[in-house]
Amino acid sequence: MLSPTPKQELNYNDTLKFTFNNTITVFDQNGPITSIPGPTHFKIQFWCENDGGIQHRPTTELTIQKSKTQRKLKPIAAIQNIACFAITNLSTQKLTPVNPTQSKDVVLTGDINNDSNPDCLLSTYPDDAQNCDSHPNNNLGILLHSANNTCYLRCCGP
Repeated sequence: MLSPTPKQELNYNDTLKFTFNNTITVFDQNGPITSIPGPTHFKIQFWCENDGGIQHRPTTELTIQKSKTQRKLKPIAAIQNIACFAITNLSTQKLTPVNPTQSKDVVLTGDINNDSNPDCLLSTYPDDAQNCDSHPNNNLGILLHSANNTCYLRCCGP
């Protein structure tokens, strides 16, 4: 285990652990589903190596009781059964909506403030190398879009 330091570089086998003490809000296209108060324990560990370099990602495992959700989650098989989004450090600042027409192949949208404007979305794209990790084995890359960022959610490529 490593201690967190600013801009610390991780090697393949390194794991950085930290405790998040704030609330995690889970939401989908219809707004908030539930909130999970901290503390929550995260790990940052090796995830992927491809043409984009070595990548690490934060992970945690949470159990959400059905009785504490506002509606039923609907996992989407084509995108590894992702059903919703989670946000940490939700602020009262106005969020800049993402334009769903900027990205084709939109599979899931999220509207945290329930104002009918998506705040994030997931889209898919065919991986040219036909080499995406995990299941389903469909060679689809998954992109997370927000107003200012796009992030890869699946390790694809050589």
